[in-house]
Amino acid sequence: MTGLYVHEARVPTTTADINIVESYAAKTRRTTVTKDSMITYLGCKYSVPHQYIGKTVCLSVTKDMLYIYYSTDLITITCISNRRLNYKEEHYKQLLAILSKK
Repeated sequence: MTGLYVHEARVPTTTADINIVESYAAKTRRTTVTKDSMITYLGCKYSVPHQYIGKTVCLSVTKDMLYIYYSTDLITITCISNRRLNYKEEHYKQLLAILSKK
């Protein structure tokens, strides 16, 4: 069995190496889309397409990006922000169009 593990991956050993690995590791959590077509992450709200209102979505968080999935479908990507409300223009327009028909 000699030579079987010749090409083992290098394990991160320095703080810089660990920081690089952690910056690519995504953290995930589940949340429900509110009636205003928003989800909340760290006290800030982010818009999603209106058809996901009331549904449970999965947030995948990297260092500065928020990826929002419904089941296995990626429904939107946004930059993490300190602003309280973060609407994408297309989500806002879709929601207004639906509300104006009622």
